[in-house]
Amino acid sequence: MIAVLGPKGTNGHEAAQKKFRPKDEDIIFCKRNIDIFIACIKWQCVGIVPIENSSAGLVGEVVNFWRKNIDSDLPVKVIGEIRIPIRHSLLAHPNCSGLEMVRAVKSHPQALEQCSEIIAAHGWQPLPALSTAAAAREIMKSASSEIAAIASPFAGEVYGLSVLKDKGHNCLTNETRFHVIGTEQCPITGNDKTAVIFELKDIPGALAKIATLFWTYGVNLSSIISIPTGKLGVYAFYAEFDCHQESKVGVEIVARMEWLCERILTIGSYEKEV
Repeated sequence: MIAVLGPKGTNGHEAAQKKFRPKDEDIIFCKRNIDIFIACIKWQCVGIVPIENSSAGLVGEVVNFWRKNIDSDLPVKVIGEIRIPIRHSLLAHPNCSGLEMVRAVKSHPQALEQCSEIIAAHGWQPLPALSTAAAAREIMKSASSEIAAIASPFAGEVYGLSVLKDKGHNCLTNETRFHVIGTEQCPITGNDKTAVIFELKDIPGALAKIATLFWTYGVNLSSIISIPTGKLGVYAFYAEFDCHQESKVGVEIVARMEWLCERILTIGSYEKEV
C-alpha cells in the first residue's frame, strides 16, 4: 500500500506511479499531507510527501510535522526521494473546441500564480481550487466549455480531459522533490543522503561551527534551510548531507552536531535519486 495526497491526479500520485507503478487499489488517497504520515504509521505502508519545490522552497506542512515531533520517537522515516517536473497544462472538457471558448481557469492558487502570464494575456478569470487535481476533476464533472483547469498532463489523462495548451507555466524549470517515507531504515548503499531537523544552542558561532564540521569531515552539506518557529528571531533548520547516518563518518557527524544543538532529529538516510 502507498499513501499519497488525493484526489487522483495529484503530483504525489504521479510521483508514486513513477517510483512504484501501483494499481489503484493499492493507493491510499489522503486529504492532507499529515494524513499520509498517519496512514504510514497505522498501516505500516510507504507514503509519498512533497518536501521541496524549486520555485516555492520547502513544503511548510511537511517540514513542520517533523519539527513539531523533534522530541518524539517517530516510527516513520524518510527512505527515498523522487523528483518530478511540474508541468501546468491548460485542460478542458472534451466538448470544448478551443482556447477561444475559455473564459475562466480553475486551479490551486499557487498554480494560478505560476501561470499568471498566460492567464493575463488571454484575460481569463482565475478561479481557486483545493488542488490542481481537484480542479481537473471538477471540470470533467461540470462538462463546462468555458472553464478550463490548470493541472498536469497526468491529471488530464486520469480525468479524460483534452489538452488545449501544454507548458502554460511562467517558469519552464519548475520541479518538486518528494520524500518516500516508511517504517524501515534503508541500508547503506554508498550513494546516500541524510536529512535532519535541528535547533541550535544559543551560543556564538553555532551555525558556523556546524558548517565547519562538514568541511572537516569532507562531507557535502547539500542543503541547509531555516524554518520559522513562530517566534521572531528564533529558527530551526532543515539540512541534508551526503552520507548515511549509520556510516562511520555519519555517526561522528551526528554526535558532534548534538553538542551544538538544543534539539536534533535525524529524519532518515536514503539512497540519492540519480
